[in-house]
Amino acid sequence: MRSSKRYILTLSLASFLASLLIGLLIYLLIKNEGPFSITSNPVNGVKICITAGCVHCLLNFILFYVYAPNSLESGFRIVNIAKCCCLLVLACFTFHVIAICFGAPLIKSATETLHFAILLTVLVCLPFCLFFGPSIENWFEVFIDKSSHVGLETVVYFTSLSALLGSWLGAIPIPLDWDQPWQEWPISCVVGAVGGYSVGLLLSAVYLPRKYSTLHKSKFF
Repeated sequence: MRSSKRYILTLSLASFLASLLIGLLIYLLIKNEGPFSITSNPVNGVKICITAGCVHCLLNFILFYVYAPNSLESGFRIVNIAKCCCLLVLACFTFHVIAICFGAPLIKSATETLHFAILLTVLVCLPFCLFFGPSIENWFEVFIDKSSHVGLETVVYFTSLSALLGSWLGAIPIPLDWDQPWQEWPISCVVGAVGGYSVGLLLSAVYLPRKYSTLHKSKFF
């Protein structure tokens, strides 16, 4: 699909607004003292983040469908849906194992680790499956070959890498002897992953118009 100025502007604005809303969500989860506080109830907090990630993917899907409905027709085949489901399950299992290898409790906090793995799957892998299908070639084109297409590929690229980097950076305070309640696993990693995702959206909002202008050698606005 050849990206249009209107599409890029809409996607950039949507990414910016989503970044602000997700940042607000993180603030509320940390400051909230009720049952949905991520500090007092990490599992409930992670569930809210998972729901927010799914909602954002759905909104992006609707936006993509409006501008490129023909690009999604092949994605509704039963075989592709089954493959995507298998990939998501495999990704969740992989993230769970990696978290344990990096020091997450094996038994004590198994539920928290599972929800953290689901969160990473939603933030990193679900957008790929939703927009690019189960094709590994498409995944490599976005991540390895750095696709020159400007659009959702750019958003997915930034948010995926930022979420992974944020989750890794979020693990740094856990072993420190600060004795803070938010150092309990996996609170800081969840906040780091979602915060990284928000930063990725913000970067996308800034990068998209500039990249489009460079590719088409014309002033964006």
